[in-house]
Amino acid sequence: RLEAALAAPAGRDGKLDDKQLSQVMDPLFGARSRAPRMAETYALIAEAWSAAATPMERDHFAVVVEGVKYFPRDTGLVMKAALLATARGFDDTAQDLIRLGRRVAKTDAERDRFTLMEAALTPEPAESKPAAAPAPKPQKVPEPFK
Repeated sequence: RLEAALAAPAGRDGKLDDKQLSQVMDPLFGARSRAPRMAETYALIAEAWSAAATPMERDHFAVVVEGVKYFPRDTGLVMKAALLATARGFDDTAQDLIRLGRRVAKTDAERDRFTLMEAALTPEPAESKPAAAPAPKPQKVPEPFK
């Protein structure tokens, strides 16, 4: 259902509208409530929210975090959760997820991706920012070129 919704988004800015989001989420929430729990279910929930025009509340995001709690070593899920948290403005949770991702990363490449995300979210201290270059002085244009 997610693929079909993504192929024809009906929401603003090419995003999924509420009806599409509901059609995608209903079976995922059904699967979430049955054993065995699967990381893929939570990853699809994160993907659907990433593509949704609907504002996301922390309660909604808590479901994705629940998946990370069940599958903390699934770096794909942790990455999707961290990206979603960043996109939706949950920077404090994003930082926690990124730190988790760096700890559980199985490869240097995965660890580097989490490190880059962390660097992008970490504001530079004011004193370490380089000073802006002075504006160039206006030059006189020679007569023949006016």
